[in-house]
Amino acid sequence: MHSALCKRVRVRLKRNPQPRAAIVDSHSIKTTGVGGKERGYAGAKKVKGRKRHLLVDTQGLVLEARLHSAEIQDRDGIKLLLEPTRIGLPRRLSHLWLDAGYTGQEKGAGWVESVLWDGRLR
Repeated sequence: MHSALCKRVRVRLKRNPQPRAAIVDSHSIKTTGVGGKERGYAGAKKVKGRKRHLLVDTQGLVLEARLHSAEIQDRDGIKLLLEPTRIGLPRRLSHLWLDAGYTGQEKGAGWVESVLWDGRLR
């Protein structure tokens, strides 16, 4: 349902229903004192809680979302976000913007280029 609605919105905006470009980012979220396996500590932000990773198109429409422990760094979190949806990603997707938190040869941007899209993204 969500995918169909996103495609309709893109068409109404006179865009191709399948995005060519997307953006990945994360946000650390404070949670209550109640634990859980998805709760952790993000040292850089000094936040005890969870982190959400989002893949959005250039219009800000959510293509994919994942919630996990805040202790997982961005360059590892991108795998949790994109690996399960590899087949479900828009075929037309050829550009992916990442911030500096996704650096690393075998992780983050390096992983996206070598594993996910076989070097299609540059």
